[in-house]
Amino acid sequence: ATPSAVRRADAAAARPRVPSDAAYAAADVSPRRAAARRGGINPTTGHDYRRGDDGSIAVDVPRVDSLLARRLSCKMSGKYDEADRLRDELREVGVEVQDKLKIWRVARAVRPSTRGLIDPHTGHDYQRSPLDRLPVDATRVHSLLAQRLQCKMGGDYTRADQLRQQLRLECGVEVNDRDKVWQVVVVPDDERRHEADRTPAGDAAENPLKRLHEPPPEDLDEPPKRRHLQEPDE
Repeated sequence: ATPSAVRRADAAAARPRVPSDAAYAAADVSPRRAAARRGGINPTTGHDYRRGDDGSIAVDVPRVDSLLARRLSCKMSGKYDEADRLRDELREVGVEVQDKLKIWRVARAVRPSTRGLIDPHTGHDYQRSPLDRLPVDATRVHSLLAQRLQCKMGGDYTRADQLRQQLRLECGVEVNDRDKVWQVVVVPDDERRHEADRTPAGDAAENPLKRLHEPPPEDLDEPPKRRHLQEPDE
């Protein structure tokens, strides 16, 4: 053998051998633990992503690490629907994930004062939009929002979607899950009638809801309809 061939053989023998996935599978080691042993997963965070921004926007880093670790575990187990749901949850806290580059970054700031804090009086963590002044049964809205939050926390997303539709049809309320805000966009008919009944007759001109339930005025330019009388029989 030539000296160069001997040096290459010695260098190859000195390199540490990394077991393959098949070797780990034969040893009954989980895919996540196998990846960790190969040096891909950070044992502190539980995932193999790194932060890709400058850190100027504050974010709950332990929560981000927990979501990323759970999402990685779901992907390794083939639970891709659950992994997509966790990615949406990361977006709710303002984090975008780049899987190819293994990077996460904060795309927008999230108000930490309201997100994730359940109000004991309402049973949910949503806030009414400060621009919303339309009448609505707030007690009913809070009840539906609390039920929907419990369904989402329990993984019953079909029922959560049904409750969101019920908020639209019954209360005229739209929910912004990203910003944790709800707002009345359409006043329900029963609330219009209730608001109209509470308004004195003299204030009808100032109350547009009152005018919605008043009969249209008669057209003064139209001649009165003549009453056709039947001729008596002779």
